[in-house]
Amino acid sequence: MVPIIDIPGLGDRAAETVCKQLGIKNQHEAKKLEEAKKAVYLKGFSEGVLTVGPHAGKKVGASFVGNSLTKTISLKGFSEGVLTVGPHAGKKAHGIGNSF
Repeated sequence: MVPIIDIPGLGDRAAETVCKQLGIKNQHEAKKLEEAKKAVYLKGFSEGVLTVGPHAGKKVGASFVGNSLTKTISLKGFSEGVLTVGPHAGKKAHGIGNSF
């Protein structure tokens, strides 16, 4: 994992931090994962600061203005929400995060 966003109070590994705070033990805790996703995405967009690339030091939300960030970083495969992947031993697994 390469950290690209630092979020005040959550650090550069926000998903891991929030999962620990909420006591999430596995990918099958969909309700808690949804709560974690909402917390990380909102705070990340509104308060997060990019740590790499030409937009390093800028707030994430400000970097999206004018679509300049999407011209710099390919967002192909970017997904918001609880990710559902499968099959995994015949079951669906849930998780939070982005896949670039």
